[in-house]
Amino acid sequence: MIVELRPTLSMPDAPAELQEKLREWKRVFERIESVSLLEILKVDFERGLKLILCEVIVADGYSIGDITIPGVMEILHVIRVQGRAHTCLIRGQAHDEFFRRKMQAFDLDLIWTTPITKSPDRIVYSCIGDEANLQKFLRLMEAYGEVLNVSFQPVTYDGRDILGLLTEQQRRVLLAAKRSGYYDYPRKTSGGGLAEELGVSKATAIEHLRRAESRIMAILLAGH
Repeated sequence: MIVELRPTLSMPDAPAELQEKLREWKRVFERIESVSLLEILKVDFERGLKLILCEVIVADGYSIGDITIPGVMEILHVIRVQGRAHTCLIRGQAHDEFFRRKMQAFDLDLIWTTPITKSPDRIVYSCIGDEANLQKFLRLMEAYGEVLNVSFQPVTYDGRDILGLLTEQQRRVLLAAKRSGYYDYPRKTSGGGLAEELGVSKATAIEHLRRAESRIMAILLAGH
């Protein structure tokens, strides 16, 4: 499941003494263009601790040091710098009981996968799990912002198995188009020639082809 939401960056149920920390989080969030998860190295839900490898793109006018919150989020090491993009080892620590409980709520039977990205106006989370745990996660997300889009995909373990997500007719037309040179440049066959080869009308062939292309692009670009 891939969930896209517009973050609120507010927690009305947080104790008054923690509101300043939330405001500090918001200020830090405004200093980044985006954060993309590369690898989750360690998560301890009981202690409220996580160690992650990610790419941080800082906003114009800020440095990587401007996104650190002492005692909450610490950059342990900047591994690589390319312009405003920084590959960083980051440790997050929820010291307060309130934030630990928030983090512990995410201790679900899920596999976290990519893309997982955060920016001031958009957050994307991706995970693999059964329907019950995915629905629990989705309900949690509704408390952190406005859910913009939810995409469910069958789990596959072979990156080349994307054809398994198409209908039989879509696969047949798409593979025939590939074999006949429809995607070559210049094309070796036209939509009419493809339809003749398949024994269907041109309109039918083009419709199946476009639906297959649209499905594949939606899967490849989900979350981006």
